[in-house]
Amino acid sequence: MLAARAACWVLGTFTGVLQFIFNRVHFYSKVLLSILHFWWPGRVSKMFYFVTSKCNARCEFCFNLENVVNWKQRQPQELKLEEIQKLAKKLKRLPYLTFSGGEPFARTDLPDVVKAFYDQSKTMWVTIPTNGALTNNIVGNVFDILTSCPDLFLTIQFSIDSLHEAHDESRKIKGGFEAMLKTANRLSTLRGHYQNLRVQINTPYDTFNLNDIDNIRDFCKSNIDFDQQLFYLFREDGTLISDKNTHLADGFLDFIQKHDANEWKERGRNLWGRAIHALQGVTYEDTRRIKKDREYIRPCYATQKFVTLYDDGSFAPCEVLSTTVLGNIREFDFDYYQLKKEATVNQYHKKQIIDTKCNCEWMCAPAINMLYHPPTWYRIAKGLLNPSHSNKNQSALGKPSVINESD
Repeated sequence: MLAARAACWVLGTFTGVLQFIFNRVHFYSKVLLSILHFWWPGRVSKMFYFVTSKCNARCEFCFNLENVVNWKQRQPQELKLEEIQKLAKKLKRLPYLTFSGGEPFARTDLPDVVKAFYDQSKTMWVTIPTNGALTNNIVGNVFDILTSCPDLFLTIQFSIDSLHEAHDESRKIKGGFEAMLKTANRLSTLRGHYQNLRVQINTPYDTFNLNDIDNIRDFCKSNIDFDQQLFYLFREDGTLISDKNTHLADGFLDFIQKHDANEWKERGRNLWGRAIHALQGVTYEDTRRIKKDREYIRPCYATQKFVTLYDDGSFAPCEVLSTTVLGNIREFDFDYYQLKKEATVNQYHKKQIIDTKCNCEWMCAPAINMLYHPPTWYRIAKGLLNPSHSNKNQSALGKPSVINESD
């Protein structure tokens, strides 16, 4: 009897160890294949998906406000779950997915939508921005996503542009600020159990909150458990590079380099922190060159490596070129690569993006395009290996003389 029990214990332990090793190997192989896919010829690596136009807010600065206001008229054309599953299956692999809206969590089947891409497209990274006011809905859906997609790296981004009543007024949500804080605090509890959950805060830098920007940053640090706070300049809808807030660029870049230097000291000592810090250093430097100097730095890979999908199934090259409709996925059997071929998207990319040297200030684009620009790899590597170099570059953002144009 004792020998039988010992044999069962040994066998069980051995089986458990093998299962653990298999799960780890399977996980890291998925991560590696997803990373390599970013450089796989002819395949899209990131998609921005406006999953719904429905929203509980009415932010005046929202560049998708027209669709949000008319969401009831758009809802009948919204892609259904079974259609999304077909799209995800035919993509085969899509490493990175960012949802948008509307309010993504206003879509009741959002966890199923995420799972469709996780299962069918082997998606590893998902980012979901939110105003945070739908507390129970958000927390419940985040929990469902984490439990049904255990290997997924999930980032929830809270949008905070002001504090308390000013925040509610700008978003037209009564009690929205307090609801957002409640949501963030409940997600912080989940973060204690799920290491693949990250929380970010997105804050615009604009004239309406400029005098309060330090208070917003300090309040968030004191009252919200988060991984990273990102700041950005508003972009003008339908305009590649806006003139309206160019006068804010120097102040923004000075503020952001000081903020990131402090965040690096407090949070960024691990490899992930180093990578984010290095990428941000290059991105902010490029922001000045594009925004102030109107400098063309590198080719854009919209339609080739990243693309934008709207709730009605229509594809656009990117959020900036939102009025350019490449085609509707329903008309191409839910196959983006069929659409890409039959709608002559490659020709569009060459003539309208590459040949015209399409250049914009949308901060998501440079972060992707730099992956395919060898001169930029050297700049990223310097920041990754020597974070202090990144700090020096950022501290000189307002001085054009420090930029090596050969980069």
